[in-house]
Amino acid sequence: MKILIIEDDLIFVEGLVALLSDVHRVTVEVHSDVESAQAALRAKMFDLIILDLKLPSTKGALDAKAEHGHAVFDVIMSLAPGTPVRILTSSEPDAFLRRLVGKADQSDVWGGGLKVSTVEYYVKDEATDLIEEIKMHAAVIEQTDRIDINSRGVELGLNQQQCRALRSFVRKSGGASCEARRLGGLSGSVVLKVIVNDEKGRKVAASVAKIGLREKVSKELAAYDRHVRNMKIGAFAHVVAQQEQGLQNSSSVFYQLADGFDRTFFDVVLESPKDAARVIEGIRCALEVWSDAREQRICTVKDVRRTILDDQAYESIISDYGLEGLRWVEEAEVSVASSCLHGDLHGSNVLVDAALTPVVIDYGDVGRGFTCIDPITLELSMIFHPDAVRLRDAMQGGLEHWVDRDEYTSKNAVKPVIDACRNWAYDVAGGDKAFLAAAYCFTLRQLKFNTVDSELTMSLLRLLAARLDSKR
Repeated sequence: MKILIIEDDLIFVEGLVALLSDVHRVTVEVHSDVESAQAALRAKMFDLIILDLKLPSTKGALDAKAEHGHAVFDVIMSLAPGTPVRILTSSEPDAFLRRLVGKADQSDVWGGGLKVSTVEYYVKDEATDLIEEIKMHAAVIEQTDRIDINSRGVELGLNQQQCRALRSFVRKSGGASCEARRLGGLSGSVVLKVIVNDEKGRKVAASVAKIGLREKVSKELAAYDRHVRNMKIGAFAHVVAQQEQGLQNSSSVFYQLADGFDRTFFDVVLESPKDAARVIEGIRCALEVWSDAREQRICTVKDVRRTILDDQAYESIISDYGLEGLRWVEEAEVSVASSCLHGDLHGSNVLVDAALTPVVIDYGDVGRGFTCIDPITLELSMIFHPDAVRLRDAMQGGLEHWVDRDEYTSKNAVKPVIDACRNWAYDVAGGDKAFLAAAYCFTLRQLKFNTVDSELTMSLLRLLAARLDSKR
C-alpha cells in the first residue's frame, strides 16, 4: 500500500510514520508543501492520501494557510479522482470540510468487498484510529496485489493503474488469478481479453477489458449507453463492471464475453479466407440495425474526413508529407450515406468463436458517421493495423490496382474477404464516389500513425485521388 502524507508538522509526521512502520507492506512518501505535493501527485499513483489542509506554498515558506490545502485537494480531485483522502485537522471540522465529507462516495476500490469512503477526516489526536483504518485497507490491497496475471510469457505493457484495475476486477469476480491477452489499445488505453480463474484453476468469467485514461473510458461508456446497451446480445459484449476509483487518472470497463471467442478476425483470415468472409456477413448482419437507418446526403470529402481526422491533424499530414497537391480533394462533392456506425472496426475489434459467430468490441468511436467507413476499415486494417503484419504481403501485392477490384483480387489469397468487404461497402456507401471518398479519408488518416511505409500509403492515397478526379 502506497501512502502520500502531505503535512507541514514534521514532529507529527515522524510519529505517524513510526506508527505506519509497523503496518505490513506499507510505503510512505512525505511532502510538506503545495509545490512538492502537486509534483508527486502528477508523477505517481498512491492508494491513500493523508492531507493536512494548512500548508505552505513552497518548502520553507512561512505562508501556511488552509487555502493552500484546499488547492491541493482540488489537484487530487483532478489528477487522482476517487483516490481515498484522509484529511487531518487540529480542531472541529469547518464548513469546507463538512461539505467535502458530505459529497464523499463509497465504493469497493480494491476488490476486497470493503466499501471505502473517498473522503474522511480525522482530528490529529485520533491518529491511532487512522492507523487502524490503514491496517484494514493494507490487508485488502495486499491480497489484491497477489492476484497473478498470467500472460503466457507475452509482455502486456501494463502500467500500475492497469494492473490494479485488472486485479481488482478478478477479486470482485470471485477469482484468484487471471489469464490476459492483449487485443489492442492505443493512446494510453489497453484492450484485453481476460479469463478469470478460481483457486482450483476453474474458469469463473470471461471478459473484454478496456483500461485507460479516464476521459477515453468515459467516452466509451457514453457511446455504449447511447448506442449499444440495447443492441442484440451476442453480437455485442455488454458491460458487467466498471471502476473509476483508486486508479489515479485512469478508469476501467469490463464487458461480458461468452466462452469460445478465442480468435480475432485477423486470425480467421489467416486460417481460412472463406470462413472470414462468413464472419463478415455475421458482422454486417449485427450492424444492420444501424446501417438500415442510413440517410443519403450530398457533402464534401472534407465533411467525410472530419468525422475521422480533425483539421489540425489533417494540416500536419499535408505539411509533413508534402501533399499540397491533394488539397482539391477536400472540396469534391459526394452523395454519401450516413448512420450510426462502429467507427473503429479493425480486425482485432472482432472476436470469433468456433462456429464463426462474431462479437464486436471496443465502443469508443461508436456514433454518427459515414456508413461505409466500417467495411472499408475492416478491409484496409489488413494492410495498416499493427496486428495484421502477417497479412500484409497478401494485401499489399498488386496494391496499385486497389481501386480496380477484379484486377486487385485476381491473384489475391484473401479474395473472399476483400469481396465480402467491398460488397458490404458498396451496398451502404451511396455510390462509387462515396466509397472512394471514404477510402481516401481512411488512408489519409493512416499517415497519422505511420504503421506501414509512408510511400506505400501515399501511393494508395494518390490512386484514390486520381480515381475521384476521373469521376468529377
